[in-house]
Amino acid sequence: MQDIKGLALHPARDDVLVLASHDDSVQVWRDKADDWYCADTLANAYASTVWAVEFDSTGHLLASLNPWMYLCVTGNL
Repeated sequence: MQDIKGLALHPARDDVLVLASHDDSVQVWRDKADDWYCADTLANAYASTVWAVEFDSTGHLLASLNPWMYLCVTGNL
């Protein structure tokens, strides 16, 4: 993973966070016994840097954004 451009904390779970990255990916991180690990990588959604990520208020949807304001919404994280 290259430098982090955005971070979103899950609104209902304190063991999940999501990172937006300069390497065109979104990574889902989980905590297990105070040890954070990358649980999933959402790659190929963009052909450029992902600048922002944000959960909806329920935590069921995740929106991510690239420089051209292309919005990708992913469910069931």
